[in-house]
Order: sequence, then structure tokens, then C-alpha cells
Amino acid sequence: MLRTHSFLMLAGLLLVVAGCNPTSQDGAERPSSTKTTMAAPASPANDTLLAAASPFEDLTEFAEAGDVRGMERALASIKQHLPSAKAVLGDTPKAYLDSLVTDIEEAFGNGEYRTVALLAVEAYRTLISALDESAMVVPKAVSLLDYAGFKLHVLAGADAPDWDLMQRVVQEADGFWNSIEGQIDEKGLRDAMNTAIQGMKEALSARDARLMAFAARVDLDLVDLLETYFEDHPQRP
Repeated sequence: MLRTHSFLMLAGLLLVVAGCNPTSQDGAERPSSTKTTMAAPASPANDTLLAAASPFEDLTEFAEAGDVRGMERALASIKQHLPSAKAVLGDTPKAYLDSLVTDIEEAFGNGEYRTVALLAVEAYRTLISALDESAMVVPKAVSLLDYAGFKLHVLAGADAPDWDLMQRVVQEADGFWNSIEGQIDEKGLRDAMNTAIQGMKEALSARDARLMAFAARVDLDLVDLLETYFEDHPQRP
């Protein structure tokens, strides 16, 4: 009964989200969050990191779909942006990013596309985490919620889902959301995001991969609305 209620709750929420955000409807390409996560003009380093993060996000989606040509295009874009991104990263994230890219190329060559997706989303997080939030309009936590949604969606699609890892990601997503919830005056948007997080928690409790994938999809659609909200309601410094 709990699972049925959760599916109905999230299904209704998804219909509301789709009505507010036509680009998230089935069959249409979802815009990359890094394309709309705005950095202030005074931060060229942020612009560089966002430009480099975008193809990793694309790669995650293409890898999940098994789109080889799409993955090839994303990898070419990654190679194009990687040198400039590494130039503004610290030594530790730069070394980690290098290792992720090496592993991504190896996994792609071996046809291990789910591994490609998981590695790509970690590279995306590495770049987002390096942003200077003081120069951003949209809080970093919004893109990190995007990261959580992508990772959970990939993990939920595995033949043998890693529930321990998903639990850690859900806990992180809850933390990302808690860090920005108080900045949002729109009750409907707050309630919708809380419902998505609750759906993730219920999926964990029930070990229901289908519900987790659905809750992750709702999270991804809500990220677009969160970005729009913050762009329309800049926070006071």
C-alpha cells in the first residue's frame, strides 16, 4: 500500500512539474542544468568550470540511454574543455578529474556504459563543487541536487542496485535541499521538492528501485524549476 501511495503521489507531482516545464516531457531533451546555472560575469573561473561540467552531464544521459554517437560527441567536448578547467582547479580535484576521465575512456572502450554514466556524474560533481558560490545567482546546491538525481537514476537501473550507496546519495540530497529550502518563498515548489525527497526515502525503505528511479526523475525536473526560481528571485548578499 505504501508503494502504491508513493507512486500516485509522485505521479501527480510529475504531472504538475511537466505542466510548468514543457522541456521535461517525455521525448524532449532535458536541458543541462549547467547551461542555466548562472555565474556572475565577474567570475571567468566559474564560467570555465560550468562549460566543462556540461558535457559530463550530457555524457551521463547518453550513457544511460546507450547512445554511442552521443557519448562520442560528449567525450570530444570534454577533451576540448578539460585543459581550461584543469587550469582553474586545485591539485587534488585536478588529479581526481584526470583519473575519472581515464576511467571513463576505458569503460567506454569496453562498452561498460553504466560505469561511464556513474563516472561522468562524479566528474560533473567535481567541477560543480569547485565553483565560487559567492559569484553565483543559483546556489551550488541546486546543481548538486541535479547530481544526486542523475546518480540515483543510474544506480536504480542496475540489475543489482547498490542500496548502501543509494542511501548515502539520498542523505546527501536531503542535505543539499535543506541548505536552500529556507531561501524559497514559493510553498508549492518547497512542497514538491520535499515530496521528491520523501519519495527517495520511501524507495530506500522499501528497496524499490522503480520508485527510486521515479523519485530521481522528479528531482531532475524540479531542479529546472529551482534554477528558474533563483534566477527570478536573486538572494540578498
